[in-house]
Amino acid sequence: MLKNRVVPLGQVRRFAFKSAFIVAAGFCFSPVSSAAAQDMASSSSVAVEDPAPSGMAQVVAGPAARKHVGPERDFSVGIFGNLTSTRRTNYSQAGPSGSSNLYEYVVGATATPGAVLSYHQQNSTWSGYKVNLGYTETTFKNSLVYQYQIPFYGTSFSSTSLHTGVLEVSGAYTVESTAKDQRLRMFGEVGGGGLAFIRGHGNTKELDGMVFTGVGVDWRLTDHLGLRAEYRGLITGIPAYQAPNFIRPITLISEPTVSVVYRFGKAKASK
Repeated sequence: MLKNRVVPLGQVRRFAFKSAFIVAAGFCFSPVSSAAAQDMASSSSVAVEDPAPSGMAQVVAGPAARKHVGPERDFSVGIFGNLTSTRRTNYSQAGPSGSSNLYEYVVGATATPGAVLSYHQQNSTWSGYKVNLGYTETTFKNSLVYQYQIPFYGTSFSSTSLHTGVLEVSGAYTVESTAKDQRLRMFGEVGGGGLAFIRGHGNTKELDGMVFTGVGVDWRLTDHLGLRAEYRGLITGIPAYQAPNFIRPITLISEPTVSVVYRFGKAKASK
């Protein structure tokens, strides 16, 4: 049988304090509950997540790419070399009494520098246009050999050198490479226009149509400034001074060109 014992009040108080201290210490050092851990993870600035379940891909967003949005417009000022191929034209014309007259006409021009202004707009990779205004001065050298049989067999020779200004107004359809984020871009163009040959302080003018094609490369230094190098080949008639009306030489004018380019607008970050 158990005997009733009387416990002093001071001993009861000490036992209660010890029990409360043990319970409090156990709570403080026990593992954090799952709910508390989730709250701590959500409030942390650097969170480490569990690997994604199988079959799900994690997408890491990188910095937005920079490219031009919408049509690209630019204006350029360039210098070119005017290199005109020498052309030799032979023509035979029937004369009286079964005779024939023979013509040999030779025309060429000295190599000279020129300047060109261009405005270019590229709407897409395969759709763009360019307009050009150019000017150069050169000296055309012409010679004509004329052989005739009536009234007697003979040969005549004449030659001239004429200082001539050449004004160009033209337009072209342009395409460019697809890599718009690169500093270097290839492009091509094909078009046509007109040439005005001016001599004698503008007193004498002669107009000719022409077609041309060209290729080149753009080097983008900044969003606004760049350099352009290109080659254009112009096919046109050239003045046949002192030649018969039926002689019209067709020649190739080569124009290697280097330009400084200013681009309007600014590259934007694509979404």
